[in-house]
Amino acid sequence: MAQTATSNKRPGALRAQAKMTIHTEKARRLTDPLTLPNGIRPPGLFRFSSLCQKLCEKSAEGDPYADWFLYRIEQELFKLKNRIKQSTDRLQKFIEDSGFEVSEASSQKPVTIELSMGNPYGYMAAYVLADFDRLVRLALTCELMGILDRAQCRNMIQPSEKNFRRLLHLPINYKHTGVTRNDIQQNNQVAQRAIELMGKCPGNIVTGKHKPRHAPSSRQTSLAEVKITRKGRPKYSPKSRSDVHEPPANP
Repeated sequence: MAQTATSNKRPGALRAQAKMTIHTEKARRLTDPLTLPNGIRPPGLFRFSSLCQKLCEKSAEGDPYADWFLYRIEQELFKLKNRIKQSTDRLQKFIEDSGFEVSEASSQKPVTIELSMGNPYGYMAAYVLADFDRLVRLALTCELMGILDRAQCRNMIQPSEKNFRRLLHLPINYKHTGVTRNDIQQNNQVAQRAIELMGKCPGNIVTGKHKPRHAPSSRQTSLAEVKITRKGRPKYSPKSRSDVHEPPANP
């Protein structure tokens, strides 16, 4: 009996824990934004992670719109990371050209934030946020040393900050409708409702040709992975996926 009872138990969901140290107020506010005068509270890092968790769950249920949003999030993360790196490299070059040995400005009391997220998208956004925090530190270092004036410092920071806020808002636009790929193939009422709320899902997402790299395995088969035999029975033919370092082109 004891062996039977043990065999019926299953492990719970996996969670990874990590800590991130933040030195700048601009980066900290992206984890927990202030409420706006109109009463609306913009999404921060943790709400973004929660929304991405919902997208992952719906992706596993076969919702192509969830895949579409995750795909777009991956692309935005990749572009934002590259943009921040370019700005960081420029600032480092400014400091090197000054002829001084300079250490980056750092907070005397940095904030340590514990991260415990159930999906890779929250962590990926946290990595980019850490890069943004360093960008702000370098820009403020350049301003402190007189390499940049205040306006130039602001112009180095604002584009990446704006793009990061746009990334955090992206999953909010997803609406759960219960749509599946079969619904879209049949163009039924459920599919029409999804189109009305979120626009037309790209064909390459619906067929599964383009997939988010970090999405969970779907419990439904994509249209591209089903081959109809002469007898009319579906024959499943999973596609191999290569590990790439860049997101695929826009669908």
